Amino acid sequence: MKLVTSTFDNFRCFKQYSLNYGKETTVIIGKNGTGKSSILSGIRRGLSFMFARPQEFPRNLSSSNNAAVRSFKKDEANFDPSDRVFHYPIENTFKAIFGDQGLEWSMVKSSQQGGYSTKRYAKALFSILGAYNQDLKAALPVLSVLTDSFPHEMMRFGPKVKKTIGQDTLPRDLAYYGWDERVNCIELWLNRLYKISNFDKDLSDEIRAAEAQLKIQHRRLEETEEGDVARIAQIQGAIQKTRERLQYIQSDKRIAEFKKEEEYIKRKLLDFTKPIAEEYPFINKEFELYNTPVRRPDKKTYVLEFEFADGRVIPFNTLPMGYKRVFSMVLDIAYRSFILNGDIESEGIVLIDEIELHLHPTLQQEILQRFKKTFPKIQFIVTTHSPLVISNFKANENNIIVKLEHEGNTYSTEYVENVYGIDYATNLSEVMEVAPRASTIDKYINAYLFLSDKGQAGKAADMLAKLKTYLGGEIPKKLQNELNSKNKPSH
Repeated sequence: MKLVTSTFDNFRCFKQYSLNYGKETTVIIGKNGTGKSSILSGIRRGLSFMFARPQEFPRNLSSSNNAAVRSFKKDEANFDPSDRVFHYPIENTFKAIFGDQGLEWSMVKSSQQGGYSTKRYAKALFSILGAYNQDLKAALPVLSVLTDSFPHEMMRFGPKVKKTIGQDTLPRDLAYYGWDERVNCIELWLNRLYKISNFDKDLSDEIRAAEAQLKIQHRRLEETEEGDVARIAQIQGAIQKTRERLQYIQSDKRIAEFKKEEEYIKRKLLDFTKPIAEEYPFINKEFELYNTPVRRPDKKTYVLEFEFADGRVIPFNTLPMGYKRVFSMVLDIAYRSFILNGDIESEGIVLIDEIELHLHPTLQQEILQRFKKTFPKIQFIVTTHSPLVISNFKANENNIIVKLEHEGNTYSTEYVENVYGIDYATNLSEVMEVAPRASTIDKYINAYLFLSDKGQAGKAADMLAKLKTYLGGEIPKKLQNELNSKNKPSH
């Protein structure tokens, strides 16, 4: 499933607003207050139609999760400051591709007290549930919303979902649990990983215990007098039960299934950290993982460890925040994908708010490429304030940069041309509309250079003194070198 277009009418800051999406990636940029969060919120509500429960189908997508159709809140209608009222109806319309068919639906709320008009999304809902009920093993789309609260705000889980995650075989629709929550489900996926990672060890312990028990029973049989028929029969019966138990354990097929699940999840984590470009393996080399074992210090404690290629070993809970956030997001997408579709590459839609959050500039440059490489069939729709994220982004017909702007209450969109390879300063000033440094500093520098060039040494010195005062009493070495190079006498 992939979004094609959306139109937001009377929704939040938008009186009427339309947006096209790249088939692979859409990067949304813009100053605060231009509508980035509103777009993501509109998409979240728009995709929630999939979790309605019509009586026409025996199976739906919300049996084993907390997913539901999300209605608009009272204050989400467009507010017109001229007449001081909220305007209705709210009508958000979407076009998407599901498999080989096109879908179109609307989420409509006619008044503040009213609910959704279910008829406006019924056709799209029936298309999805019809395909699912016809083939319960057919591929389903991954959906995930990763907000700026991810991963430090944890979701609280009830006993039902805790019991479900411990089952040997998980229901497919568990992959949609908490998909659109602002808080995160990482604890749920970690508990699952803990269970399957130690299953073979637990089973091996059980096998060894059964083998030891069998030896003891044989020894007792040998020590029993030949005439003690009842005792011999009792021990032989116990031996037979232990043998049957041992054969059952040794033939347990869950080991292979759990290994498949564990290898998929851990492979995604390792793939995510591999160098983006083979010709530059030294860039972010310290980010590369060697292994991600689950340790068990005692029977009740599990620890997911990140073993880095440079020799560092860091438990998940003590990872640096930037690492913890991106690894949590990878785990979230990977687990939802595996539960839905096994170890094949899943399609789907993932929303990431402020993708660069907590990351060093070198990782900001690569973060989007790492997600695209690790999950090649997922459609990513992300927001960012970082010019570094877009500087390494190759815009084309499938991957677009959308710049949001507004003039008063009128909101508009500019589709940014390819900026791949353009330097940071240019992206900062031309695309993000940010001065590379404070304009006051530039004014002092320009005045100093102008006065020096005109031979007015005294006034130039005064301007230099003002610059030094503005900078706190000292001109940084690099800035002084810049002034010296620009102040060379012309010949």
